[in-house]
Amino acid sequence: MLIAVERGFLKIVKFLTAQCGEDKLENVTGEYGFFCPLVTAIEHGRREIIEFLDAWNMHLGESLVPVFCAAAAFGPLDLVQMFYDREKFDSPALNRAFASAAGKNQLEIMAYLQTKQKFGRAAIDKALNSAARGGHLDAVRRLCDIEDYEISDAALNEAFENAAESWHLDMVKFLDTKGTISRASINTAFMDAMDEPGLLMEKPDNQLETLKLLHNKGCIYPEAIPENFANVARNCHVDIVEFLYSKSSMLLSSSIMDKAFKKATRENSIEVVEFLYKTGAVSIKSIEDTFFKAASRGDLYMMECLVNCGCQPRSLLEKALCKHASLPHRVLLFLKQKREITV
Repeated sequence: MLIAVERGFLKIVKFLTAQCGEDKLENVTGEYGFFCPLVTAIEHGRREIIEFLDAWNMHLGESLVPVFCAAAAFGPLDLVQMFYDREKFDSPALNRAFASAAGKNQLEIMAYLQTKQKFGRAAIDKALNSAARGGHLDAVRRLCDIEDYEISDAALNEAFENAAESWHLDMVKFLDTKGTISRASINTAFMDAMDEPGLLMEKPDNQLETLKLLHNKGCIYPEAIPENFANVARNCHVDIVEFLYSKSSMLLSSSIMDKAFKKATRENSIEVVEFLYKTGAVSIKSIEDTFFKAASRGDLYMMECLVNCGCQPRSLLEKALCKHASLPHRVLLFLKQKREITV
């Protein structure tokens, strides 16, 4: 059903609705967590399917509040108006819808909802956090300009953390002007900004600039980078690794550097591996172990990288042969091509 709804296949939706009916779909919802098809149709802008499912009352036993919130988030405005005129939602429902609209930068819908009630500080705080998480600066500015509204310290700190986590640099800069961010929130934001990139993240350049901005505030805890450096080496661009290393090299122990190196060799780019190698802080044993493991699995790409960094394959081969009864044929050919050994 949901696939048909998402792709706009109205005939299939009609067929499934006629065959299953609301009762059977409700049972599926309870057992498998099946999502409301009407909400799905709204999220994908399938207007014909929205009208059909709404006519069949396909809310799967729920109130109209989730449907109303989906309409507030994804629009259009006339759909929001249609549901409101029918239901006349109460204040908690309007608060939820307002946050949903702010989270998707639906300025026109936000303005419409403001004509239906005066939102209190708590509701505006929630909407502001939703907008900050999505990086919607226009929505945040509109919320901050609401008459008699003053953002609470708790809401400001939370919004700041949410914006930094997704590398919304302009949002972080703007929120930094709206009050005093606590040291704890700055550190939470910094650690979140070091995290693994996601599909919905801003461009990688924003990660570096966000980290620089936060670090320049001068209140990052000394342990923040060492505790996260190995994961950064596994996940992040070499520019991020270089920056964080430059800010904490004296605090990065040999064990941390070895762990970071091993993670980078298995899961990140050659550029990161080369940088970590050239710091001179990775132990010889860790480098040798990495070379042996690359040789045993026939990873010529990593072996090439380590040789180019300065590893000597002649001595490493002798040790590798002691550890492994045999090496893949292509590994032996690779070492011969380097003219460092005779096989």
